[in-house]
Amino acid sequence: MYQGKEKKQLEQHPNKGVTATQTTTIYQGILPDPESMKQYEEIMPGFTEKMVNMTIDESVHRREIEKSVVNHSKNLAVWGMGFAFSSVLVISSLCFYAFYNNFPTQAATIATGVIVALAGVFLFRKPNKEKAEK
Repeated sequence: MYQGKEKKQLEQHPNKGVTATQTTTIYQGILPDPESMKQYEEIMPGFTEKMVNMTIDESVHRREIEKSVVNHSKNLAVWGMGFAFSSVLVISSLCFYAFYNNFPTQAATIATGVIVALAGVFLFRKPNKEKAEK
């Protein structure tokens, strides 16, 4: 939160006869500064309460959205691990079946191909740009 006030005043010079005053007020935050809230309340009674309630509602909504994003990411990871485990079981079964039926070369070829492919996925995957920016 940033709050600042700046006041500049040019004094009257005897030769020029000019006076200028500049006031700048800067406030950044969820709610307006207390002086502004008081002025808003004078103009529209009940404004402060509505503004605070709106801010609380927005905060609750934002937390719910963040919670759903985290849950979605968790579910995605669980499903990914489940499918990966299922794939490994299917390939292992296929290799065992080929080896059991006297096809050891084909079983070794399938197993080697899958191991190389899995290693390639983990070694050469690109990091997610969105995660890298955060």
